[in-house]
Amino acid sequence: MGSFRIGDNPLTGGTVETGGEVKINGTLKIWGGSTLDMTSGSLEVGTLDIQGGAFNMDGGTLMTANLLGDLHIQGGSFSPGHSPAISSITGNYLQGPDGILEIELAGLAAGEFDLLNISGYADLGGTLEVTLLGDYLPEEGDLFTFLTAASILDTFDSLILPGFADKREWKLIYGANSVSLEVVSAVPLPAAVWLFGTGLLGLFGFSKRTKIKRQNTK
Repeated sequence: MGSFRIGDNPLTGGTVETGGEVKINGTLKIWGGSTLDMTSGSLEVGTLDIQGGAFNMDGGTLMTANLLGDLHIQGGSFSPGHSPAISSITGNYLQGPDGILEIELAGLAAGEFDLLNISGYADLGGTLEVTLLGDYLPEEGDLFTFLTAASILDTFDSLILPGFADKREWKLIYGANSVSLEVVSAVPLPAAVWLFGTGLLGLFGFSKRTKIKRQNTK
């Protein structure tokens, strides 16, 4: 399907509800006075152009390479474009507590992992869900900057991240204008702390035995 338009011009309006699977290779325009309500299913579109209209997302999955306007995810998932892809939002990005940002990683080079570029601010919340594609396994020290914005407001409420078989783990880094994931080595308990802890346990045990021994001598 090529381009699709909701409403003929800024003087006309209407409401369209989505469900099932809708795929538009070109542009979906929502004119002023018109509304697109998304509550379930999936919408994959090359460019989503709001043009002064309203896009209410309460469920389902949205996939787009370009979004002209603000995106407020009250519920459902947003996935940048195709897998993986670089997507842009010309306005602000707001993610509520029930919203999910899906990020896919297939490699370390540009274009091998999802990247969301936001011209305005990013007001984060909800869930960040990361998926590794194919048999890709990141190495320690790999860094993925998957979101950039004019400013970063707040943080994700929860994380769904791939696990590692060894002692690697993920580190989520919030910057003034970006959010990144880094693969780091799991930090073991320092030896000095371990010795101090076992020493305290030994003293506690010795003190307890001494008290019991004194009670038995009475």
